[in-house]
Amino acid sequence: MMQKNTLQILNQNNLPIGAAFLVSDDLLLTCAHVVNAAGSAAGQAVSLRTPSGTEISATVEAWRDESAEDVASLRLATPLDGMSPLPLGASSGAKGHAFSTYGFPKPDQALSGSGTITGYAILNGIQYLQLESPQVTPGFSGAPVFDEVTQRVVGMVVAIAPPDEYQRQGTTAFAVPAETLRAIVPELQLSERSPYRSLDAFTEADADLFFGRERVVTKLLESLKRNPRFLAVLGPSGSGKSSVVQAGLIPALRNGHLSGSEKWGILSIRPGTQPFEQLASAGMSDPTDLVQAASDWLAAHPENERLLILIDQFEELLVSTPSDIRADFVAALANLLDSPMDVTVLLTLRDDFYNRFTQDAGDLVDWMEAALVNIPPTLEEDELRQIIERPARDLGLVFASGLVDAILADARTADPSGRALRSTVLPLLEFALTQLWERRVDGELTHAAYRAMGGVTGGLSQWADRAYYALDEAQRAIARRVFSELVTLGDETQGIADTRRVRSIAELTAKDGEGTKSVLDALVAARLLVARHDESSGQDTVEIIHETLLREWGLLEGWLQDDRQFLLWREGLRAAQAAWQESGQDAGALLRGMRLRQAEDWVEERPHSLSPQDEKFLRASQAELVKDRRRTRLRWTILVSVILFAVVTTTLALTGELNALIYRPVDMDGYWVSIPAGEFMMGSEIGDSDESPAHWVSLDAFEIGKYEITNRQYAQCVQADICDKPSSSQYSNSVHTRHPITSVSWYDAYIFCEYAGGRLPTEAEWEYAARGGLKEKSYPWGDQAPDCMRANFAPDDYCVGSTSPVGDYPANRYGLYDMAGNVWEWTEDWYANDYDRKVLRGGFWNSEEYSLRVSYRFATTPESRHFSYGFRCAR
Repeated sequence: MMQKNTLQILNQNNLPIGAAFLVSDDLLLTCAHVVNAAGSAAGQAVSLRTPSGTEISATVEAWRDESAEDVASLRLATPLDGMSPLPLGASSGAKGHAFSTYGFPKPDQALSGSGTITGYAILNGIQYLQLESPQVTPGFSGAPVFDEVTQRVVGMVVAIAPPDEYQRQGTTAFAVPAETLRAIVPELQLSERSPYRSLDAFTEADADLFFGRERVVTKLLESLKRNPRFLAVLGPSGSGKSSVVQAGLIPALRNGHLSGSEKWGILSIRPGTQPFEQLASAGMSDPTDLVQAASDWLAAHPENERLLILIDQFEELLVSTPSDIRADFVAALANLLDSPMDVTVLLTLRDDFYNRFTQDAGDLVDWMEAALVNIPPTLEEDELRQIIERPARDLGLVFASGLVDAILADARTADPSGRALRSTVLPLLEFALTQLWERRVDGELTHAAYRAMGGVTGGLSQWADRAYYALDEAQRAIARRVFSELVTLGDETQGIADTRRVRSIAELTAKDGEGTKSVLDALVAARLLVARHDESSGQDTVEIIHETLLREWGLLEGWLQDDRQFLLWREGLRAAQAAWQESGQDAGALLRGMRLRQAEDWVEERPHSLSPQDEKFLRASQAELVKDRRRTRLRWTILVSVILFAVVTTTLALTGELNALIYRPVDMDGYWVSIPAGEFMMGSEIGDSDESPAHWVSLDAFEIGKYEITNRQYAQCVQADICDKPSSSQYSNSVHTRHPITSVSWYDAYIFCEYAGGRLPTEAEWEYAARGGLKEKSYPWGDQAPDCMRANFAPDDYCVGSTSPVGDYPANRYGLYDMAGNVWEWTEDWYANDYDRKVLRGGFWNSEEYSLRVSYRFATTPESRHFSYGFRCAR
């Protein structure tokens, strides 16, 4: 290996007097004393001979005199064909390792040498590596010390110790450690700056590391030269549109690659949901009038002769911006383009949104068609090679031999044909290169690291999987919900793929603040998400780091496929919610009929997948349904009263029947039990925290149901077309007519009780009635532990394993049945001040005894329907 990378340094007689070895494409290292022996010095030329026998010249640059570290660097005019640099490592940890080297002990000899690194030695206050080898002799000065264990150069031979009077030390040599070589030659120092951008777009600040896209940047400059008014850059997701513009085109403009472009001012935004506010944050006054705003900006910046407005990721305007704001923004851009102002509008757009652009940005279509540049769908091999190699090389890194070719071969596999180098492979490539850089060893990018991370096509998915499975089970459920909130579904009929969307952290954490925030923090730390502060809104936001994740991460792709029906419905719900807000919360814009029932079904199936805003809209729709049914009942009662009034003069016999029809639409005979007025100690000091503090409550007399409402009673409300038919299998089974109704929401219970001439009991009424006059007892019958003779619940095993007919268990002292177990019972009250959950009491047939206590509280959203939820009425 070293024979191909080590050159001879020639003296004035053209004879070899030492060695030099290649550490970068055009840089060699040797000893200062060898350069001096060649008759040269710092800043002068020195002659060398390559392994092939070609004589060349190099210039001496870095220099440490032989009285110091004895190091010189040599700069070649051009890189040498067929020669690659030796990887420079570190000497720490090399003690005991075998090494090899290559030198020129005689004019006609080029020999390999080997030995052992024995540690460090201090000579004249300078630290050296100490070598043990009988083969390292004069003529090896400037030769590399190649560690056979790490496969890297760990030092440079500088001196051979002569034998002492006892002929000892004749096999000892010394080398300058690699760490010293890096310190003396600045470009060999390992930069902590990453040469790659992972899944982030290149920005103007990264222009010095942006290579391989000169072809497309030239096309963009040519288009602006023809038409400096407008430019649209289109390409598929992941083709590098933003990077080409931000790190390629804009620096070229600032450097004057177009006549006068060095005097252009440049403002850059992403439209998001509020494009006008984004422009205001970028420095424009009143951007709703872009013509005046551009005039004001140019007047305030007299050093700029033209203003370029870059609208990056214009598809956000088409999917995230409200329709009225989008229309105003498009009109404002069209007015600006039609004005005499010295402005340029530049936008980037995913090409699958072109049809959507023509529909929703019609005023800009003519401009688009006149000045559109497509990102080439494929890359030339030399372009991709530059993208891979140049950033690393410029930061002093080296690739292991053959690694770049392996990466190029992997990049081809991203194309179905296996032949083309698609531009859409760039996010995967940049991500893989970033991972490779993070695993670098002494400045070298290695095959072992590349294999371990899964290469170009497998690395991203492996990395995302690791981040996801590092979460616990509860956090994974939150992560899945978060990702679904950060995606806008595409339209397969129009060929539009899914896109990422920006959401505020406040929105995402509104329901489960700390839990969701901890998951967001973990996903941001793992770089699956990126967090930013939105200056226009003043909010902290988060988004998926790159749309490549949507198509390359198998888990996310599967979630979006499995949840697609629900997510499409949720997007429709949010569109309806927005229309309701825009209407000033007009009741006519709320959900009704099948749309409301479908919403309730989705909430029952996915109770944690809606935002507080979604739930508020749904509750408003359900509340309006209650009002509608009240109005229906009132109209029906008035109608029957009119009929009664008409016939009462002819026959009084009908009166009783009509009264029964009006006031007792449900059979409630023998249902009501009178509860006397009184006071009691509500809650418990020894139960859960939401049961305390125990406190005295005074109540007026009231009536409450002896039993839980049964399937038979509820069916009468359904037959009257007042109540909705529940999904409970027991409801339709004649065997279960005396069983309590289940799978009803709070709204269902509320409507029934209203229809039956009652209401839901308050929490205080329910607990007072359940205690049956027993003060400070745990259960309706006292403090004795529950058993299957007293209640239908689940001790070590089920008592029944399902609901039981109402009244099967003993009543309490007030004559009320099943106040513990059988089914949870809805109450009137909200659980807390956030008004998002209603309280249920009493436990159900699968509850443990703890939940049967009269003070125990359970809460859920009022739209929830569960096989354990029932109710009884009060009045």
